[in-house]
This record gives sequence, structure tokens and C-alpha cells, in this order.
Amino acid sequence: MKNPVSEKESDPLPNIFDGEMSLESSGVGYEAVLIKDVPKPSIWVSPLTCSPESDQCTLTCEGNTAGAGPVTYSWKTGDGNWTESERDVIVIKGEHRHVKTFTCKMKNPVSEEESAAHMILFLPADSGLWIKVLGAVMRSLALLALLGVVVFAVWRNRETLRKLMCPCQSRESDYENEV
Repeated sequence: MKNPVSEKESDPLPNIFDGEMSLESSGVGYEAVLIKDVPKPSIWVSPLTCSPESDQCTLTCEGNTAGAGPVTYSWKTGDGNWTESERDVIVIKGEHRHVKTFTCKMKNPVSEEESAAHMILFLPADSGLWIKVLGAVMRSLALLALLGVVVFAVWRNRETLRKLMCPCQSRESDYENEV
């Protein structure tokens, strides 16, 4: 047998498996199968229009499991425990109203991977009421500030405005008529 480390020929050591096996006497055959690691899954939502107005949606634990052997799926709602389930899970609005996230896990005999947590669809979007109130307050303050600037400018230049509005009533025109 050729030694893979050096160029010299060597005899195989006794009692070491050399890649040959005889199963003639037992009549049983074995098949070796290579199992790949499961991929990191992602969660797909259907229908695409799933929203807080929907009654239910389907979540799918998605990933290419070709060659990964037998794969099992588990789901976790919020910070809860893992529950073994199917690849697809139906989420019903009434049962999951207060759950914020869903996470799926793929597992086979050699590995396991978790998806990123997916935000639940049934929670209404943050209405942003405080942003609306803040916007209204800021617009009101800006309008008051603009009004204040206009009033100050009119008061400061009242003589100039008087000349523009009615030149006959300005003090200078009275002075010019007297001279």
C-alpha cells in the first residue's frame, strides 16, 4: 500500500479498517448517506397582503434542505418555548393577538439553525400619535413666530409703511409742504 505521507510503500497495519468489508456471511447490506447541515432558515409570509386587517396568515420556515436528510421544524412565539411542528404554520389573529415575534428552527441529525425573529403581523402599526401632536405644536409655534416677526417688522417700520400706504400723511411730506 502506498503511504500518502511519503513515497515509500508500506504494509497496512493489522486490525485497522482499510475500506473493505465483507458482508457475505450476514446477508445484510448498508448504505452510507452524507447528510448536509441545514441552512439558516427565513420566514416567508403568505398571502403577501397579510396585515392587521387579516384574520389569519401562513408562515413558512423556508430554506434549501436538499441533501440535509430528514429535517424537523419547530416554532417559537415571542419568548416562549420551542414547539415541534410542520414547515408551515397558520397564525390566527384571535389566538396570536399579543404575540410580537415568530421564530422558526430547522433541525436534522447533524445540525440545527434558527431564523431571525419575524415581527408579528397582527399588531397595529404604531399610530405615531405623539408625532402628530408634536407636528401640530411645532406648526403652531412656527406660525406664531412668523406672526410675531411680521408684527415687529410693521411696528419697527411703521413710518416707512405710512409713506408707502399714503404718502400724503407722512411727516416728511408735511414738512416739505411747509417749506
